[in-house]
Amino acid sequence: MMDHTAQTLTLRDGRTLGYAEWGDPDGKPILLFGGSTSSRLQRPADDASQFAPGVRLYTFDRPGTGLSTRQPNRTLLDWPDDIRDFARQKHLDQFAVVGGSLGGAYAVACAYALPDLLVCASVISGVSGLGDAEVFATQTRATRSLIATVRRFPQFAAFQNNLSRPLINSRFGKRVLRSALGILPQSDQDILDQPENMQIMYDSARECLSPGGAGAVDDMRAVVNDWAFKLEDIRTKVFIWQGEDDPQAPPAMARYMAARIPANEATFLANAGHLLIISHWRHILQQILDVWPACAG
Repeated sequence: MMDHTAQTLTLRDGRTLGYAEWGDPDGKPILLFGGSTSSRLQRPADDASQFAPGVRLYTFDRPGTGLSTRQPNRTLLDWPDDIRDFARQKHLDQFAVVGGSLGGAYAVACAYALPDLLVCASVISGVSGLGDAEVFATQTRATRSLIATVRRFPQFAAFQNNLSRPLINSRFGKRVLRSALGILPQSDQDILDQPENMQIMYDSARECLSPGGAGAVDDMRAVVNDWAFKLEDIRTKVFIWQGEDDPQAPPAMARYMAARIPANEATFLANAGHLLIISHWRHILQQILDVWPACAG
C-alpha cells in the first residue's frame, strides 16, 4: 500500500520534491506550506486537516529539507515554479494555498506568480515586510540576530543547524524543541500542551533537518532577502489571519501586507499567538471553501 505521507515526484530540472497527501482523495485541493524548520509532516492535528469532507490537503518538503533535493541560491519566486510543475503533474487545474509563519511568504509568492491557478491564498501569522525599518524593528532581538546571520553567514547558520541535529534526534529532543518555543504566549502554550500537536511539530522538525542543516537555511534566506516582486501587483484573493499576541510574526507584518495587497481580507484576533493556524484551522479551511465557487475560474 502506498504511503501517502512520504511521496515524491521529479521536477522539470530533475530535482526531487517530497510531499504528503491527507484527507478526501476527491476533495478540493489545498496546498499547505509550513513554517521555518518544518517539513511535509507539518499539519494541524485535527480531523479537519486529515479527513474533512471535500478537502484534499497537500503538504511539502521545500528544497533541501526532508525528501526534497536541495536548490542552492534559490529565491522566493523559485517556489511557485515548483508548485506549477507539481500541479501539472498532479492534474490540478485550480487549487488554494495556505502558508503559516515563514510559509506565509511562500504562499504570497504563489499568489503573485500563479494567479491563473489559484482560487485564493491564505497567509496565517505570515512573515513579510522585513525590508521595512518599522516592521523589522518589531522583531525580537534573537530574530533580528538570526536574520543577520542567515543573510551574511549562511554557512555558519547551516553549521549551527547541523550541531543541533544530534540533540533534536536524542531522547531529549522534544524537550529541547518545547524550550525553544518558550517565547510564545500562553495561548500557544495551551496548544503545545496537547501531545498530538507537539508530536507533529517534533516529527516535522526532525524530518526537515534529516538531509542536513543547509536546506533550512536556504529556506529562510529566500524569505529574508529581496522578494523581487511587489505586494501591490498581486491579483489573487488573499486572506490574512493574525494573532495580536504573536511575538514571532508580529501584527505589524500582517498590517504591512493588508495595506498593500489589493484584494485582501484581514482577520486580527485578540488573545491569539503564533500558532493560530492550529487553533483556527477549521475556520481557515471553511473560509476557503466558502469563497471557492466565486473565485474559481
